[in-house]
Amino acid sequence: MNRTLCTALSLSIIASSAGCASQAVKEPFKAPQIYGYTLGQPLSSDEFKALSATGGESLTGSKIYKRVDEQGDTYEVFLDHQIRPDLITKASRAFVSQPECEAEFEVQVAQLKQLLASHEDRTPVMGDRYVSLSTTQCNVDRYDQSQTYRYALIVSVDTVAAPSKRSLGDKIHDAYGAVGMTVFVIALLPFALVALAVDKATD
Repeated sequence: MNRTLCTALSLSIIASSAGCASQAVKEPFKAPQIYGYTLGQPLSSDEFKALSATGGESLTGSKIYKRVDEQGDTYEVFLDHQIRPDLITKASRAFVSQPECEAEFEVQVAQLKQLLASHEDRTPVMGDRYVSLSTTQCNVDRYDQSQTYRYALIVSVDTVAAPSKRSLGDKIHDAYGAVGMTVFVIALLPFALVALAVDKATD
C-alpha cells in the first residue's frame, strides 16, 4: 500500500514538473529602433551624452531632450529615471503647401506602421507592453510667422489594459450628476432650516 502511494506521488510530481517545463517562457519586451532610439532600452553613455548636449527639461520622474535634424524636423525624447526612451515625438519642418505636407505625412505614417507590424510577432494580450503610434495631421502652425503646415508623430511604450466596464463619458456624467445633486441640496438647505424653525415656533 505504501509502495503504491509513493509511486503515485512520484508520478504526480514528475507530471507536474513536466508541465511547468513545457510552459512557454514569456519573451521580454523589445521595441524597434525609431528615429535613432530604441524605446524601453537604456541609452549608451555616448548616446546620452550626444542627446543631453543640447540641454533638457525635467519633469516628474522623466527628462525631455530636444534635437533638430538637418531638414528642420524637431524631435523630443522623453527619458525615464533609467535613461530609457519611453516616448518620442516628431514635429515636422514647416511646409509651404498643405498637399506637400500631407504627402510626406502619409509616407511617414505608412513607414512607421510597417516597422511596428513587422516587429510584432503576435497580438499583444492584457499586461503586454507594446509601441503605440499617435498622429496629428497637417495643420497651420500658429507660431510660424507665415502660413505654413506641420504634422506631428508620437511613438510611446504602452501596456495593454483590461477593457473598462464604464466609459469616460459615463464617469464624467456621474461626476456632474453628483455635483448637481450637491448644489441642489445646498440650495434647498436654507428653506429646510426656515421650515424647521417655523415648526418649532408653532410648537
